[in-house]
Amino acid sequence: MDLRSFPKVPPSVLMRLAETAGGFVRSLDFTGHTDLCGDVLMDVTFHISAQQSLTDGMKHTSLTSLNLQGCPALTTRALHYILIRSPCLERLCLKSQSSAIDTTCDVLAAYCPRLVYLDLSRCPNLTGGGIKSVATKAVARGEHMLLKELRLSGLRRVSDVMMEALGKAAPLLEVLDLSYC
Repeated sequence: MDLRSFPKVPPSVLMRLAETAGGFVRSLDFTGHTDLCGDVLMDVTFHISAQQSLTDGMKHTSLTSLNLQGCPALTTRALHYILIRSPCLERLCLKSQSSAIDTTCDVLAAYCPRLVYLDLSRCPNLTGGGIKSVATKAVARGEHMLLKELRLSGLRRVSDVMMEALGKAAPLLEVLDLSYC
């Protein structure tokens, strides 16, 4: 569902699209949807969640790609709601998303282990502590992050400790954008 060309789609139409497409949705792009609120995103997530997990009994989406860049009305609760229900995510763009906080990194570490591309650039409420946390948790579990591209432009509180943890956790990393940090 590439909706970036339709930033003024009413919530009722979004609901109908989500209900119709259901669990077949693999990609969701809301770039520039300035009026997309948390409740609408949670409803869309509910409607595209079809696969029931055997481990936790919760319905999950089939999303492999999610772009929420330019959606300032989203809440942290709604963001975490969709991330928790999207364990197959490989590509995630939250560029300039104020609802992304350090705890969001913990959610990503716990529920989105397949991420290959992650853009957290210009997230004003995110710090190097969140990135350090996700990297440290991966190493503690004896796992490596699958990340190949990580964009953190403008990230605050980048430290040597964070960089060391990231280096240990993401050996497959090919692109690391730390511009304006």
